[in-house]
Amino acid sequence: MSEVTQEGVTGQAIELATNEGWPNVTMRKIADKIEYSHAALYEYFPGRSAARARGRVGGRARLMTPERVTEAKRMLSRGCKIATVARTLGVSRASVYRTCLYEMTHWGEEEKP
Repeated sequence: MSEVTQEGVTGQAIELATNEGWPNVTMRKIADKIEYSHAALYEYFPGRSAARARGRVGGRARLMTPERVTEAKRMLSRGCKIATVARTLGVSRASVYRTCLYEMTHWGEEEKP
């Protein structure tokens, strides 16, 4: 492949992922498939700094929105189990623990100076 296109690179990445699994997809393997230098791929495709310059913050959107956190805390304070809260809100139990459990287990404790 003489001309590198985003579609071509993406297509090769998907093919590699299908054959080998996403954890095994690397820039070097993609570059080998399209007969291109992996270092040149990093130069050709803008990275995180370019995305941030365009206003992207990065990362996945949080599933536990402030409204969901409030609802989870309400449900937990009424005695609902973590699994029930998670299932009701459509999130993982880990998300409920991460956003609510620490605060819920430390209610009433005064801050130490």
